[in-house]
Amino acid sequence: MEYRNTIKLNNNPSEPPQPKKTERPKKQDKQKKPDKSKKNERKRDRNDKKGDISYLDDDTFDDRVMDKSETRGKSKGKRKRGSSLLKIVDIILGLVIVALITFLLSISVFQIRKVTVVGSKIWDENTIKSQTIIQNDYKNNGLYQYFYRLIRPVKEIPFVESAKLSFETPSHLVITVQEKKLLGRAQMSDGKYVYFNDDGVIKEISDKLVDGVLPVNGLVIKKPKPNDKLAVGSDCLATMLNIVKSLKKYNIKIDTLDFENNASVKVKIGTITADFGKFSYINEKIMRLNIILPKLVGKTGVLHMENWTPDSTDIVFEIL
Repeated sequence: MEYRNTIKLNNNPSEPPQPKKTERPKKQDKQKKPDKSKKNERKRDRNDKKGDISYLDDDTFDDRVMDKSETRGKSKGKRKRGSSLLKIVDIILGLVIVALITFLLSISVFQIRKVTVVGSKIWDENTIKSQTIIQNDYKNNGLYQYFYRLIRPVKEIPFVESAKLSFETPSHLVITVQEKKLLGRAQMSDGKYVYFNDDGVIKEISDKLVDGVLPVNGLVIKKPKPNDKLAVGSDCLATMLNIVKSLKKYNIKIDTLDFENNASVKVKIGTITADFGKFSYINEKIMRLNIILPKLVGKTGVLHMENWTPDSTDIVFEIL
């Protein structure tokens, strides 16, 4: 008889049915970590082939870094030199342009039409002009004349310390003269005059007689030279300078200052002659002269002060 839905049993009761074993998939072995040194070597090989990076030891690396920095420094230096050259060229071009503009202006604007001389008492205007204005193709160019005298000042005019040019207008040139300061003059045996300042320094030796300079007579001057001191003896020179300064102090104007053998001195004031005698007590004698002179107005004679001392104060006026 046949049965439906039946299960076939194992005939051996001691062995129970064994379920089929399902095979589990084997776990894959963990990948082994590659050796770093080998990996680095492979990278070095690849990079060496590409030419991107080179792995160097410390010394080689430092040398290459230094080479690169030096190369960069040289390139910067070249750029700086190039910029400096450009600046120099710009400056030169600027100067050339300024010079060209100045030249054009000097031709068209600074043409001399009038010249004025200021401060000259010894020489007339024509003399100053002829000695100051350069006579050449640019004699009418005021700008040329100005810069020429700025570089080469006037030194050739006797009795003149300086002659400077300036502009009243672009066409009006002004010559300002500064004359040498002269205290007195002494005439030599050859007729020439020795002019000296208030320090006793010889400023000029000339045939020209300059008005307004105190005549000093009787001086014996040995071998006078410009810019040397008067060789008249230290006592005589000191006395002369002292007399002139003291007379200025009291505003006494004298006509002449007369020395005798460089040992005694007289002064002439109009019709009055004051005899100071030797070089002693000069300041005290001039102080008393200042008091006495107003009492002698309109008279002619000699005021004898040569024997005056603090102990002997008598002063005698000899009427002539």
